[in-house]
Amino acid sequence: MTQKWLSRIVDRRQFNLLLGILALGMTLTFSACSPSSTGTVTSPSSSTDPAEIRIGYQVIPNAELLVKAMGTAEKAFPNSTVSWKAFDSGRDVNTAMAANGLELGMVGSTGTSIGIANQLPYRVYFIQDVIGDNEALVVKGEIKSLADLKGRKVAVPFGSTTHFSLLSALQELGLNPNEVTILDMQPPEMLAAWQRGDIDAGFVWQPTLNKMISAKGSVLLSAKDLYQKELLLPM
Repeated sequence: MTQKWLSRIVDRRQFNLLLGILALGMTLTFSACSPSSTGTVTSPSSSTDPAEIRIGYQVIPNAELLVKAMGTAEKAFPNSTVSWKAFDSGRDVNTAMAANGLELGMVGSTGTSIGIANQLPYRVYFIQDVIGDNEALVVKGEIKSLADLKGRKVAVPFGSTTHFSLLSALQELGLNPNEVTILDMQPPEMLAAWQRGDIDAGFVWQPTLNKMISAKGSVLLSAKDLYQKELLLPM
């Protein structure tokens, strides 16, 4: 899944300030790997700081968690009220954007496309990463191929990149999605359903992915596999 930061923009000045938050996050991500790094942040001019900066994030191992943990945004904008809001998927971020509840948010490529198609007033200005093996279809041990999903229950967050990935994989196989019971579940719900034995498979990202694997799951295919088959484009 290609992770993207999205911004709700009302004027160019605020856009530049918000862009600075992510630029700082990128700098710290790289400098944290350097022994000579001090991790210090230089604050921009406070005269143009927005009063409030609301950032929507997902608990996925990415740069925004480092920015949050180190207080980078707060240091960069000392005169702004910075708040962090956790979301389970990009669909929820889009909902918050539509309600004018965020200035920044992280959404996957499918969610981004849905947002743009629905004319959400945001801009994509940073592609965070191509998630590759960190997003995958986890299945029960007896499932050895996509064909074995026929008649099974597969969980996925609707409107997410994993939803698109699952449908693309089924289409490539020639398996009608109607032959599979596809359930709309956010990652926390999916994990709970997996642990109860209510589902046979789930297409999800980290950290839920590893938790499902640890609970007797195995990876049938990953987003990287789909990229290599040219069923997805790592945009």
